[in-house]
Amino acid sequence: MRNVWLTLGLVTMVLSSDAGAAQKPPAPPPAPPEDAASANPGRKAPPPPPAAPTPDGRARRPTVNVRVDVTFTDQRTDGPSMSKTVTLTTADGNWGRVRSTVNTMGYGSSPLNVDAKPDVQPDGRVLLAVNIEYGEKRVPEGKPIQPGQVIEVSLNESVTLLLNSGKALPMTQSADPMSDRKVSVEVKATILKE
Repeated sequence: MRNVWLTLGLVTMVLSSDAGAAQKPPAPPPAPPEDAASANPGRKAPPPPPAAPTPDGRARRPTVNVRVDVTFTDQRTDGPSMSKTVTLTTADGNWGRVRSTVNTMGYGSSPLNVDAKPDVQPDGRVLLAVNIEYGEKRVPEGKPIQPGQVIEVSLNESVTLLLNSGKALPMTQSADPMSDRKVSVEVKATILKE
């Protein structure tokens, strides 16, 4: 019986010493390394790590504004050439939109719409997505339409271009399918420095 109590006493001591070891608080973490600049006053600190990329893979950067000019030149033989410019300013990487519609009693509505999204590239050029809609009615409301008569003309285009800031570039030149009318579109994107 004495051997049993002795064995139980030894087992209890071993178990209590293991439990005590498990309950000890963890060792404190090692001290952070000294800043390179304070450890070596003559040396410069290393540059900060690059900015984390955005979900589309581009690095974060300050936003700049970009002015977009879209110029329409309408050439036809039955009248003088007409030129119209739409200008919008929007932040880099964001869409800008202009809606301009004329409604007349005799001819109905004529749209002149521009959507543009500039994306400033690391080399300073601008990747520009442009959507345009341009049109006009040709026959007054309430008048009979003659066979072969043009009643409405419209232009709907979507283009992406790589532009140098401040330099105009011809975007498109389209021909009217039923006449000698031509519509040329020129775009310019200018990065605005503040």
